[in-house]
Amino acid sequence: MSLIEEISQQKLQAMKGKDAETLGTLRILWSALQDEKREKGDELTDDDILAIVMRQVKQLQDAMKQFSDAGRDDLAEKNATELEVLKQFMPEQLSEEDIKSIITETIAEVGEGANMGQVMGKVMQKVKGKADGNTVRALLQDALK
Repeated sequence: MSLIEEISQQKLQAMKGKDAETLGTLRILWSALQDEKREKGDELTDDDILAIVMRQVKQLQDAMKQFSDAGRDDLAEKNATELEVLKQFMPEQLSEEDIKSIITETIAEVGEGANMGQVMGKVMQKVKGKADGNTVRALLQDALK
């Protein structure tokens, strides 16, 4: 089943189950998908959809952190709930050990004189959607020290 079909099916289940929080999150995602489809002028691939989901996850994580810092725990919890809905459409995340292994491998490919930007770009291509960029950056900084 393609990712778009899975999202559509989850949206339908949320409607039937009267799950307002899940339905709201999926409607926002669906709207973003339709906007991207209109902009692209063609059908979306699973990679396109994954990129949109990842973008929304990042936005929710940033907002959740800001709400927590501002003492708005109610809004942070709402974002956490929305985040859980979106994470079901993302591939399984890599462990830190797996990421470290990919970083080590990529540094060897690029060479010892590699700078942070070169290695980060190649690592992010390899872990596409399977690791958070902030985690990769932190692990890469440790590896380059």
